[in-house]
Amino acid sequence: MINFGKYDQSIVIQNYAETRGANGESIRAYSTLYTVWAKVIPTGGGESQETEEKVASIQINCEVRATGLVINETMRIVWRGNTYNITNIDPFGTRLNEGFLITAIAKDNS
Repeated sequence: MINFGKYDQSIVIQNYAETRGANGESIRAYSTLYTVWAKVIPTGGGESQETEEKVASIQINCEVRATGLVINETMRIVWRGNTYNITNIDPFGTRLNEGFLITAIAKDNS
């Protein structure tokens, strides 16, 4: 049995829709799809060189209860004011889709 009592962090899962701007350009707009309780585990970070800029990244794993959630890798997570792109979703538990382990990465090239 999964101990969902350890889910003490509020995360926001956002979905996007593409719309057209005034000049016909494609604009990606995110909106809140779910606000759920999660167990958030920072798993590391690092720096990489991308197109002549150093880019810092932070990776987190989020365990969430799967009740009614429909999520995919095009979505993102907002946690503690930072935005993380979802890179992987793994179901877990003794029953199918009891919970999800979501891996997400935030990148900062400032």
